[in-house]
Amino acid sequence: MSKKFKLLLKGKTCVFIDWANVYGWRQSLKTEVDPAKLYHHLKSYKTVEEIRFYYGTDNNSKSKTFMKKMSPRFPQGRD
Repeated sequence: MSKKFKLLLKGKTCVFIDWANVYGWRQSLKTEVDPAKLYHHLKSYKTVEEIRFYYGTDNNSKSKTFMKKMSPRFPQGRD
């Protein structure tokens, strides 16, 4: 992430990420969001106990590449 973002969290936190929404941010941010960087940024907060990525499946080649990349590191619905 090029800019530093600081979240104000109170107490134990579980993060649920719907990748379809994050993927849509690329237009407004004018850049891609790296799921590994996002994960590590969120894990840097002491109160974040769990991070879950949710993403769908389809036959698009770009989607297949993404899912192959994500699956070993972030199983669907898990951190």
